[in-house]
Amino acid sequence: MRTMRLKQQHAFTLVEILIVMALMGIVVIAVMGLEKSSHRTSKTSEEIADVQQNLRIAMSHLSRDLRLAGFLVPAGQTALASAPSSLCNDLNADGDCLDSGESQSLGIRTAMARGRVARIVSDKEIPSGVAPETPFAFSVATSSMCDLFTKGGDSTGDYVTIIRPVDKQPPLDRIFRVVDKDRDAPTLTLREFNAPCQFRAGDLIVWVGSPGTYNDTDYNPNTGPPTYDYSTTVSFSLADDANSSDPYMKVLQRNDGLSGNHTVAGKLRNVAFAYLREDGSTTGNLDEIVAVRVLITGATDASMTGQKNYSGIKTRQLEQVVKLRN
Repeated sequence: MRTMRLKQQHAFTLVEILIVMALMGIVVIAVMGLEKSSHRTSKTSEEIADVQQNLRIAMSHLSRDLRLAGFLVPAGQTALASAPSSLCNDLNADGDCLDSGESQSLGIRTAMARGRVARIVSDKEIPSGVAPETPFAFSVATSSMCDLFTKGGDSTGDYVTIIRPVDKQPPLDRIFRVVDKDRDAPTLTLREFNAPCQFRAGDLIVWVGSPGTYNDTDYNPNTGPPTYDYSTTVSFSLADDANSSDPYMKVLQRNDGLSGNHTVAGKLRNVAFAYLREDGSTTGNLDEIVAVRVLITGATDASMTGQKNYSGIKTRQLEQVVKLRN
């Protein structure tokens, strides 16, 4: 009886084991392929989201400066200093803007290039016979406007001018120094007045520099000063992305005429413009431009998820019409 029970017990044959191993291998390969595909999809989605975020950032910077184009710009100057059809003008149709003359820049004239402006809210009269070292406090609209300026002595106080918006000219052609500020009042205290003048509510205190900015060794902004231009030209251009091996990957750079080029957005291919008249038709005449249609093209990096054996290059675009307010 014991021998019969032993004979009735069966083990797996070699063929059965091989079949099971083959099936398990197929399942493992399928799971690994699915995991790899899921990983690629996830990475691609992340980079596409990054592209879209950079498109929004680029449009935000461009639209903000375009809306302020012409702000306090002297008569006789146009709001736009240059108006290219695109920042990457592929003249030889080779798919890039790396060749000579293909990289363009958009020039925007505005006194708000650096965003440091305070609005005077009450009249202030400067009497005759005043000494330049005499300080005068100007009431400004908000406490946050005081935060835009640095107060201090000879080597630290910001240089400013005062502009009358109605004629875009200074009531007193003079550069002043910020010697004090009071957020509670709020006020900005200036000096370097040398003649009688009536400043009015609505006049604007505009930052033009600082002693360190212009290497003003005598710390007097009105003795042999450099050329101060309160209506600075802001320029936007595209440059190669130094962090990418993709030759078509660009970054958008902003230059306010003081601190050099500053990268504001990446993962871009091009920025194109159409310049509009009041009736909506396009124009190339700087005097007729009242709005700009901006089309920004971004793409995933060809050396990252844009590889052919990965997910391929994915492009995204963002378009907006920006009206010039000034």
